[in-house]
Amino acid sequence: MKKKLSAVLALLLSAAIMCTACGGDKNKTDDDTPVVITAASETDAEGNVVTTAPDSSADGSENSDETTVPTRSEEENQQLLVPTETTVPEELGTVTVDISTRYAYDTLSDAEKQLYNQIFDAAKVLQWKVDTNVDDETWIKVFGLVYTQEPQLFYVNGGKVRNGKIAYQNVTNDQVKTMTAEINQVADKLVAEANQLPTVYDKLLYFHDWLVLNCSYEDQTEFCKTIYGALVEKKIQCAGYAKTMQYLCDKAGIPSMVITGAGEKASHAWNVVNIDGEWYNLDSTWDDPILKTQVDNNLSHRYFLVKDSEIHNISHFSINEITLSTGAKIKYFDPPACTADKYNYFTMSGKLYADQASAEAALKEGMKAAADKKERCVEVRLSSADAYNAMKNNLKAYSSWIKEQNSSVTSVSAVTDDSLYIIQIDLAY
Repeated sequence: MKKKLSAVLALLLSAAIMCTACGGDKNKTDDDTPVVITAASETDAEGNVVTTAPDSSADGSENSDETTVPTRSEEENQQLLVPTETTVPEELGTVTVDISTRYAYDTLSDAEKQLYNQIFDAAKVLQWKVDTNVDDETWIKVFGLVYTQEPQLFYVNGGKVRNGKIAYQNVTNDQVKTMTAEINQVADKLVAEANQLPTVYDKLLYFHDWLVLNCSYEDQTEFCKTIYGALVEKKIQCAGYAKTMQYLCDKAGIPSMVITGAGEKASHAWNVVNIDGEWYNLDSTWDDPILKTQVDNNLSHRYFLVKDSEIHNISHFSINEITLSTGAKIKYFDPPACTADKYNYFTMSGKLYADQASAEAALKEGMKAAADKKERCVEVRLSSADAYNAMKNNLKAYSSWIKEQNSSVTSVSAVTDDSLYIIQIDLAY
């Protein structure tokens, strides 16, 4: 869907914030090429490029990041969304997070915090106008933070960012109430089940695995970038994964945040979470493989609680940085450093191996057990580059071996990660 260049605000969010492609991971297919914002184009709050040129993407194809759901005009917003005692949407259930405790919020200046509060308070009651005289860059930064760090505001539409204005999805106030109830019916059940588990690690793993196993990657639905898309529709892209993880963490009392950036081919979003006072990266999007034939039992843990040094500027780039149409860059905030590896999935699950022989034995045992149950994914991690490379060069032998062991295995594919030293085998039947 093509849109005319807005004369009101050409300084809009760039492809670095939350493009629907979420590209760069080897598991993903059909990723878009990263886009450099120019003065002849504008973007929406998810980082989707809007331009009048017919070949807006770098490869000359139509920009696939547009969601073709119409939005109300400002006049319609003003008429239909004026809050009254009967139309103000209820706040989202049991979420009790004080926004002043948000890590991102704490990095703002006093003036920026005031604007954050204004935008947040307006969005809670679907008020479309915010009385402020801040410059465009400040509005872009603070609005973008509210949009990414407050997942309960799922009905805010980032289709076009304009200074002092908030757009909403095509829903009425009563629909927001109904959708909120639908969201919390699922979220509260998940949190109640997670709270039966003994540790924060277990709770995060439960949330991660539920998202991967229950949601499919989709970037063309109205709510694919929201908690509604995840918890109700089960169709989301990277922003939906990241916001939903944060929403569940909010309810479970686990400090977390959404981080925006880019993969190798398109912009992306993931989480940083806290366990025992230390921070870890968590990327549930890239742990949910996109397959030609969708299955509900393919589960990876490559990016479950990893360090900055293992992903920053390796697979995840432009950390919390956006580029304006002028070429100027804005840094949302510097995330807390993730340097611990105590709770990395492979350490905690006993799937980290120092030598090739041990890793190969575990991989074969895992493939055989998975094939017996017709499960899909088997993964091991090595601490030695030499051992990892040796296994990487032996993938065909592993494929032949499991087919000999179990005739129900029809094909074998592999994902290897040269920075994390992970071998991941996918079995098909």
